[in-house]
This record gives sequence, structure tokens and C-alpha cells, in this order.
Amino acid sequence: MYVLKEKDEIVNEKPEALTKDRLVGMKVIDGAGYHIGEVKDVAFTVGTTPVSMVMILKKKKGGDEDISWEEVQAAGDFVVLKPKSAAPGATATAATCSTCGGPLTYIQQYQRWYCTRCQKYV
Repeated sequence: MYVLKEKDEIVNEKPEALTKDRLVGMKVIDGAGYHIGEVKDVAFTVGTTPVSMVMILKKKKGGDEDISWEEVQAAGDFVVLKPKSAAPGATATAATCSTCGGPLTYIQQYQRWYCTRCQKYV
């Protein structure tokens, strides 16, 4: 499928495989939009059914962390992680719009926060 991204720019939206060579060294952005490190390697977990893939993150603050591929929202020029959900039993903090201070709604389909007052994604 081809999609018009910007004025007169047509981009192929066909899913493509990401090779290890392409992923290694790619910057990783967390669900809040912060650069948290880069991909050090990719691996498969052993002893789980089904077998799952993990990305080994070299953190900016030092050390490595295994990140399940299920936690990845998108990968292109960067690897973008899904927003963290609240831990069970944790007190939920209402997300508010930085423009108007109104409540935000998380739209799962687009995996983004939406302000109904401003009528825009934030």
C-alpha cells in the first residue's frame, strides 16, 4: 500500500523486515518521547513457548536491559517503545493537556493521548 505522507510525497507502507544489522546502533525512544539508549543486539529467548525476540538496549545511563519485542511500538529511523501502563494496584494519575490543562484520553488505536478540549493529539 502507498500512502501520501506529505505534500506530493508517496511512501510505500508495505511492512518490511528489519535486519539485525539495521537495528544494531539504532536510537531507542521511550513511550514518553525520551532518548534512552541504543540497540546493542537482538536475541531470542530460550525455554519459552512460543519463542520470543528481545532487543538488548545499551542504556544512556549505563548498563544493558532486555526489552521484549512486544514492547516496541514502531521501528524506522528510531525504535519507539510503547507507553508504559500503570502497574497493577498503582494509583492512576490523570493525564492532563499541557496546553489547556484538560483531561487527556488515551486512544489505543493510534497509541497516543488526545485532548477533547483542544481537539488534538498531544
